[in-house]
Amino acid sequence: MVFQVHIPAFPLNQFIESLDAELVLTNDILDMREMILASSLLAQKFYVAENYLLKKFRDKLIVNPFIEFAVNSIISSPNQMSIEEIAGKVGYSQKHLIKLFKDNVGLTPKGFLKVIRFQKAIEEIAAAKQINWTGIAYECGYYDQAHFINDFKTFSGFTPEEYLQKQYEHLNYIVVG
Repeated sequence: MVFQVHIPAFPLNQFIESLDAELVLTNDILDMREMILASSLLAQKFYVAENYLLKKFRDKLIVNPFIEFAVNSIISSPNQMSIEEIAGKVGYSQKHLIKLFKDNVGLTPKGFLKVIRFQKAIEEIAAAKQINWTGIAYECGYYDQAHFINDFKTFSGFTPEEYLQKQYEHLNYIVVG
């Protein structure tokens, strides 16, 4: 899977906290909301949102090839690439790569790597016939099970075992209330 990285005109790390979409996207966001609500299938809802956002921002997006390489490296090999290796391959210092990454992705490379590892863990759990937590932790790039459990709980609010018991039909969707 190739991941396209589009660079906004403003640093994304400024918007990590919650933000009222109408402040950034004007009232057009309400139109998108109505189209999403009118869609019956979950995949269709994501398609509507993605197409709307691409139409709205495509001409404002610039691909930074260094960040695109870094993002694709992390996504394709979350258990093999270190930030130091990626910085060396793109020819930047780690400090400069971190700044570029925060400005263009909204997270540090390490933060993004944690998100991708968590997503990989969710996929591994969904695909597993029998759960081997140590194996899943290793496959996702964690050095030990304690780091795996800690990150998992940070992102989901549950331990991996609790998540497994609450898991539903749709990947990444659980009822929390």
